[in-house]
Amino acid sequence: MPAVTLTNPELELVKKAAKEMSDSMTRQESEKDLQKDIVDQMKEKFGLKPAEFNRIVKVYHEQKLDEVIAKHEEFVEFYESVFE
Repeated sequence: MPAVTLTNPELELVKKAAKEMSDSMTRQESEKDLQKDIVDQMKEKFGLKPAEFNRIVKVYHEQKLDEVIAKHEEFVEFYESVFE
């Protein structure tokens, strides 16, 4: 039992907020199911590994291709300095 005392109108607001949050969680679950279905389709249709497809989607979503390229170039330079 909470240490605060709420009035009936306040309790109704808490109830409304809880229902709204639950609805939001249901939408999130549905979106996760959709995302899994899309990944499965890409694997089935094109043989794409889920990790590879998820990575390309993440880079696209965050619009960070330049950052990915820069990190890769840094790695290649370091690798070449070690092994050449």
